[in-house]
Amino acid sequence: MSYATEQSVLNNQWNAAQCAQLPSVLYRPRLMADGTKWCALYGDDLASGVAGFGDTPAEAMHEFDKAWTTQPTPAAAFSARSNSAI
Repeated sequence: MSYATEQSVLNNQWNAAQCAQLPSVLYRPRLMADGTKWCALYGDDLASGVAGFGDTPAEAMHEFDKAWTTQPTPAAAFSARSNSAI
């Protein structure tokens, strides 16, 4: 096996390992149609869970991954809204 082939195999393994660590892979949110969009939802509802929406299931999962790492908890979001109203 040539060096280039070995590097290609290692790169593919690395990419697969990275994908396996995505929140959408680890936590397996429910995927459902919501009007004209797809919704990936982890939790009981939108108010207390984490969700991502998109035109395709893949886009909804990608948005879910982004929301997982940026969305504050419901209590923190409520606190921030309450403090900004003062």
